[in-house]
Amino acid sequence: MTRAERNSEADPVFNEALAAFHAIEDANSRSQTLVDLSETLAEAGRFTQALEVSHSISPDGRSQALSDVAFALAEAGRVTEALDVVHEIEDTTKRASALSEMAGALAKAGRTSEAFDAARGTESAGYRSLAMSRVGGALTEVGRADEAAHAFGEALDVALGDEDPNGSMHSLASLARILAKSGHSAEALDVASRIDIPYYHYRIWALTGVAAALVLAGHANESGHVFGEAREIANGIRNDPYGQGKLLSDIVGELVNGNRTAEALGVARTIELDRYRASALSKVAASMAGAGPPSA
Repeated sequence: MTRAERNSEADPVFNEALAAFHAIEDANSRSQTLVDLSETLAEAGRFTQALEVSHSISPDGRSQALSDVAFALAEAGRVTEALDVVHEIEDTTKRASALSEMAGALAKAGRTSEAFDAARGTESAGYRSLAMSRVGGALTEVGRADEAAHAFGEALDVALGDEDPNGSMHSLASLARILAKSGHSAEALDVASRIDIPYYHYRIWALTGVAAALVLAGHANESGHVFGEAREIANGIRNDPYGQGKLLSDIVGELVNGNRTAEALGVARTIELDRYRASALSKVAASMAGAGPPSA
């Protein structure tokens, strides 16, 4: 069956779904359900219909729907159309988030100047730093190392200049993870070290991201040291068993993803709170069931 035939067959079903959604009496439920339908249509490549549905949604849900359509368009390589949709988003936070995604997509598409413009035009300092980080990561992927270094440097400057300490630390963590994925582990660790210990959850998130990237790059020993640093910080948390449990469970997840199953099991068993220990142990068990015996 051709794509056109599949679309023709799907048309009446989508129309039936739309009629059912509009029949929902509760306004909040109807709005959220239409957001879901818009996303489904966009993921199916039915962008015109997705936009029609998005525009029919009340303002509180419209921004989310338009964001979903913009992301799907960018994934399909239709970056110009995606940018047009982004500029329709009224919610400033969702628009900034979408612009940060678009900046990376533009860089990957070879539209470097537009990528930098989109990143610099992002209203929020946190999303502006993230946008520049994504531009740097995309430029690294396409082999434009000098421009990538410039983007990463600008991302760091924006993060350090953010007057909101929480936003600044989060931006540094995001930058560290993207640097690590781009093969710059030393620079990533330097950025992670700038995260103040009161924001330990961001430093742990940064370090586990670096460690996971090192595993993928085949640097098992270095990865072990970085995971160890993250665990040491988490184990040092006092008077917050919930926060500690969640962070250790997150570390277990990254260890499992890095195929360090035996190590993950050891960490999981140290978690005091039952809910987080159970969650961590289930991650290890799922990994063992799918990948055979634990690895060191």
